[in-house]
Amino acid sequence: MAFVGSVPGVKVRNGGRGSGCRRWVMAEKSAVAEKGKGTAKDVFLDTLLEIRQPVSPLAESLREKGESALRLATPPGGKTEEWRFTNINELYKQAFVAPESSQPDGSTAGYFSDEASIRVLFTNGAFSEELSDDLTSLEGVKIGRLGDFSSDEVERVLRVTMGKTTGTEKGGFFAQLNAACSTDVFVISVGDDVVVDKPVQLVFGSSQGPDAEAFVVSHPRIVVLTGRSSSVSVVEHHTSASPSFTNVCTSASVGDNSKLNYSVINESKEETYQISTVQLDAGRDSTASLLSVGAGGQFSRTTASVDLVDTGSHGEVLGLGLSKDRRIVDLTSDIIHSSPHCTSNQLQKNIATDRSRTIFRGKVIVTSKGKGTESEQLCRSLLLSKRATVRTSAIPQRDVVDFSEVLTRRYPCLGIPWFRWTRFLRWKLIQMT
Repeated sequence: MAFVGSVPGVKVRNGGRGSGCRRWVMAEKSAVAEKGKGTAKDVFLDTLLEIRQPVSPLAESLREKGESALRLATPPGGKTEEWRFTNINELYKQAFVAPESSQPDGSTAGYFSDEASIRVLFTNGAFSEELSDDLTSLEGVKIGRLGDFSSDEVERVLRVTMGKTTGTEKGGFFAQLNAACSTDVFVISVGDDVVVDKPVQLVFGSSQGPDAEAFVVSHPRIVVLTGRSSSVSVVEHHTSASPSFTNVCTSASVGDNSKLNYSVINESKEETYQISTVQLDAGRDSTASLLSVGAGGQFSRTTASVDLVDTGSHGEVLGLGLSKDRRIVDLTSDIIHSSPHCTSNQLQKNIATDRSRTIFRGKVIVTSKGKGTESEQLCRSLLLSKRATVRTSAIPQRDVVDFSEVLTRRYPCLGIPWFRWTRFLRWKLIQMT
């Protein structure tokens, strides 16, 4: 038995019949640590914590919670169940820098219309007040930083966002990383009996970093609060044209008999990584809806959790994955039926070409209190290339005593290669006639 090179712990042994040269890596992490490099995941986490910006005084408790959670967390990889279909190793290998400029790269100019929406611009994750609409004249709606709210409102915001952060089951590693690195909280608060006619459009752009090949990092934190019998639509729109890594975390509390439509749209250029974690709580007789459109970026992932916490609430997750080249588009969703007589719906459609990869993992969790549940899942995929890949997994999970009071419709996930598409259409026409 001999060592390879001078790296301790890597041994080579001649195997048996037909096995050739076999290698065992013994204590790989300790061996690399001795050389002072550390693993790619360790370097990734240490770099992001080192370059983070100063935190607002009101958000210090959030950062402390995130730091304590990160001590027990590990960056996800191929052996992590929620990430086993998604290759994220390329993200860990990149170089990252902190933002130095507040001037956008110009990519957000074409995504604003004069009167169609309430425009809010973020540059490198920071709210740009001078480039956004006047947010002080909105009746029944309050939008701004955490410091713009009263002490009672700040306490409610922190209670909502911190309750969703530290649990690995709901928030996950990147939600904890966001809490540990975010500098402030951006809040959208809608009062009782208020219907907001225009959608609130949150456009995220980035500026060029000092190193053209390094990725500018940002960790925006968003909280949406709705009162009773209110309605609002919020659009999270990513349009970055320069290399960037945007890790967004959104927590929302939907009041009784209210409706929230939250959308995540990624139209960034290829040299970007975007991860959005969206967690919605639906009150009594309310509706919480999420739309995810992944059409840009080298890597785009939306992790959604819709918790139906009171009787008669409805949750909906709609997704569209459009991938080309070698891009990765991922939607992972959980709909949790925590109360009786709740309904939910999941619909996902994917189109993949070239050597791209699209992933959908949809899970419906029915707790012991979720009697009278009705839920539907449907996923359809179209492959336009022999090398394109679509991985789908629809998982109904029941934890009730009487299964007769739960109705779950799980339609089969269908993927159609491009060379069978004509045959499929012909078969459908024959069925229809």
